[in-house]
Amino acid sequence: MYDEALAVDRIRAARAAVDAGGEPFVLVGRTDVLLVGGGLDECVRRANAYLAAGADCAFVPGAADAATIGTPVRELDGPLNVVMGLTGNTRTLDDLRELGVRRVTVGGSIARAMYHHLLRAAREMAERGTFSYADDQLSPTELNHLFRRA
Repeated sequence: MYDEALAVDRIRAARAAVDAGGEPFVLVGRTDVLLVGGGLDECVRRANAYLAAGADCAFVPGAADAATIGTPVRELDGPLNVVMGLTGNTRTLDDLRELGVRRVTVGGSIARAMYHHLLRAAREMAERGTFSYADDQLSPTELNHLFRRA
């Protein structure tokens, strides 16, 4: 992790660049304190410093249970962003909304889930010579409809 003062300076610089660009942009102040074994006090202190420096929201990877999410929600001077989908967490968007979370990201979990299915299909073909993986797929019509709407 960056030294806290340097991290705050980086947020200030990013805020200036975003504002000068004139395009809509959400500047996220990320603190990895929980991922490196730090405590909630340091996490909240850093996140509040990032918000004060111009971040639009605070991102706290590692906050997944109700207590670890609830503390930053109560103690932050701005909205909290959490990441879901990394560990199969059973929390729903409604659960997170009730806790006060304002932004949810999923990181690369959707892509990793897709690669899991791709690997399972490849193994099925290579090891069994079968194609049952194809029983659960979008039809060409459904896929074309999705791309038309996008």
